Amino acid sequence: MRTFEQLFLSAVVILFLTGVVFAKPEKQKAGPGVIPTPQKWDYQSGEFTVTPGTKIILKSESIKPTDTAVQELETVFKTDLKLTLKIVRTNIPEKNAVVLMKANSSAGKSWLRAQNLSFNPEMEEEGYFLKISPEKVVVVGKSDQGLFYGVISLIQLIRASGTHSLRAVLIQDWPALKFRGISDDMARGQVSTLKNLKEIIRFSAYYKMNTFMPYLEDLFTSKKYPAIGKGRGRLSPKEVRELQNYAKKYFVQVIPIFELLGHSENILIQPQFAHLAEFPGAASLNTTNPETYKFLKTIIQELAHQFVSPYFNAGLDESWDVGKGKSKRFVKRYNIATVHVNHYKKVYRMLKKQGKTMIMYGDIILRNPEILTQLPKDIIIMDWHYNASANFPSVEFFARTGRKFLISPGVSDWLRIFPDLTNALVNIKYYTQKGAMYGALGSIVSTWGDYGAANFKELDWLGFAFGADCAWNPEKADVEQFRRQFTTQFYGGDFPEIESAYTLLTETAARIQYRDVWRHPFAPTSTSSGTLLKQSVNCRNTASDVQKLIQTAKPNVSRNAGQLDYMAFSARLTGWYGRRLETVVWWKQLLFEYILPKDRAKFRNTAAHKFRKMGSEIADLGQEYKQLWLRNDKKANLQWILLQFNRQKAFWDIKADQVEQGIYEENPTIPSQFIYFPAAADNGTIVPLAYFRKGFELREQPKKALLQVINNGVANSYVNGKKIGESVVRRTASMTVQSQWVKVYDVTRRLRRGKNLLSFEVRNYDPAGKAGVNVYLWLVFPDDSTTAILSDMYWKSANEYFKNWEKLNFDDSAWFNPVTRPFRRFIPRPYFKYNLPSWVE
Repeated sequence: MRTFEQLFLSAVVILFLTGVVFAKPEKQKAGPGVIPTPQKWDYQSGEFTVTPGTKIILKSESIKPTDTAVQELETVFKTDLKLTLKIVRTNIPEKNAVVLMKANSSAGKSWLRAQNLSFNPEMEEEGYFLKISPEKVVVVGKSDQGLFYGVISLIQLIRASGTHSLRAVLIQDWPALKFRGISDDMARGQVSTLKNLKEIIRFSAYYKMNTFMPYLEDLFTSKKYPAIGKGRGRLSPKEVRELQNYAKKYFVQVIPIFELLGHSENILIQPQFAHLAEFPGAASLNTTNPETYKFLKTIIQELAHQFVSPYFNAGLDESWDVGKGKSKRFVKRYNIATVHVNHYKKVYRMLKKQGKTMIMYGDIILRNPEILTQLPKDIIIMDWHYNASANFPSVEFFARTGRKFLISPGVSDWLRIFPDLTNALVNIKYYTQKGAMYGALGSIVSTWGDYGAANFKELDWLGFAFGADCAWNPEKADVEQFRRQFTTQFYGGDFPEIESAYTLLTETAARIQYRDVWRHPFAPTSTSSGTLLKQSVNCRNTASDVQKLIQTAKPNVSRNAGQLDYMAFSARLTGWYGRRLETVVWWKQLLFEYILPKDRAKFRNTAAHKFRKMGSEIADLGQEYKQLWLRNDKKANLQWILLQFNRQKAFWDIKADQVEQGIYEENPTIPSQFIYFPAAADNGTIVPLAYFRKGFELREQPKKALLQVINNGVANSYVNGKKIGESVVRRTASMTVQSQWVKVYDVTRRLRRGKNLLSFEVRNYDPAGKAGVNVYLWLVFPDDSTTAILSDMYWKSANEYFKNWEKLNFDDSAWFNPVTRPFRRFIPRPYFKYNLPSWVE
């Protein structure tokens, strides 16, 4: 068993090895313990001591006791120093006092003259002076917002001190960038409760961020289209209104991000909006359909009415489907850039009519730079990059065109069970510095929730706060100093154990994605057993170490102790994953060493017990995950994550059942194959349309028949000449949509004794696509015997339409046998006996 000193030493070693992020920087003057780091500070002699007789003096008439700044200051004295201070007006001695004043008041002007200080132009909107002397503390802001930020700095100094005494210092401060904030992906899964949204606002304000961008997609309530966002935790008008009113008190503006071209799959998957799609199953709107713009006009009007900010982020990123379907002829006639420009201008005019300044992501522009010269000059470009680099050429590109632009780094949390802070902090620091150098308006740090948002955003606070630090004062951003100060401010003290836990999880848990956890445990892998075992040991050691570190620190944590539960969960899940790797290697090695069934039988009970234990543990982790989710998020969308935990448990239980039945080896890969028209065998040949048929005879009527269809394109499915459904879903970041990729139809009543026919029409809209399908028909007969009909090379295929092609009596003798091609992702076999269809991993 390792001691705490050994654990801490191992973390220090990792800090050193991770390079630029955790390496010790050049010696510089230590900051005053405020996040973000102030622009200027000068330590002076002496200190101010807060006593029960200390008063809060409001020296300007415009400052009221009910102001947020005053209330926050009063609260920190009560909670942190256990003192209830009187709030008074002027005309009393200012000794032993905390004095708040506005720069334009007579008291403020007098104080500034006496101190030989003045507000420079950069300080006008959000700047402040904070002076702590042995006699008193003075906070001066020219604006309400500046005064608020000065008070926040004072609060942070009180908390950093940990005592009633404050070191004398003069701080002159202002932000380098105008927009500083967070972009929160609510659309893919975790939809914060109103209470949690308010906590995010307070957190933002505490680190002097002034912008919150909720990424919505479909998560707002539309009067005209009530189906949008239904059942997904959408924000009600009342919630939006209350959130904005609350944010206003903390000088945070709420700017909605609503996708007005791509990433619209959550809406377009619904039948009533399908006609607005570029093609069936597309994630992008059809830019050639007038109905699209009637729809957008209504959406924009409703959103503009609900969100009061003068800014509106229209998204417009990753619109990869444009030009593949209904707009294809327009792209061919003009070009992809022109089609996008025409759409952008229409959206721009709609937003302008609502009094909104349009913000849009810049990735499509970077692919088609000619777009930029055709866009209105007042559109703000939001440039996003998430890689760890010191070189971001797009920043210079947008700057040299004279465009207003924001930069958006990321916290590197998406898909991971813990954020990759090594990548994130490098990305945030150098990207923000580059943006500031070239005149960016601001920096908005993004979190994303691809594939269900399993990654808890509660693990992102450190990354968000560092983004605030960099956006306020890019040149003084220092990772080592920041991490130490963040622990003090966020957790209420100096906790090297927590810093070490962050480091250890970054180096291990951040390398594990949730889809690794959810993948079938016995799926084929090219990774050697030795590598898997080393990873297993690392995971299990990290899990043990982090849990010990958190257990040591948590009893003494005075603020945000609940956030440590999310770190502890990441550690436990990391440990389980390590045990999973070890168990799989153990089983494979056992099968390799013992060939004969009678020898393997000796391990039957041991193996079944191990497998059931793994399943039980992941089920318990799923329940813990559920409890953590529901602390801060609405219940909506949680079912998709719990489904994956349940599937993982089922895999282990099924394996245990098989072993107990003497079934030791089974390939978990789906046995049915993706089939294509023969021309698809050539990698360079495009096969956008294909038809497939499979005739078969049944000796008797099945008592159960389930047809599983996985499409590579848009697939229309027929049984005995009757259409039973359409499969339009492709891989997408939305778990709500992704869950519909694998279609399962109950076709028991569609089949008959004797001859039967399965037939499929598949169209792939991808320019380099190949139309294909994977089919698995599971049949259960009255005597409980089972069989399966699988798509394979013995089916029939064509690449053109024939009348009555889907009918049983159609002559397909001239059709070709299809070819099979491996699919780009692993798909486990269905276990219909356990009510477990396949899933595209």
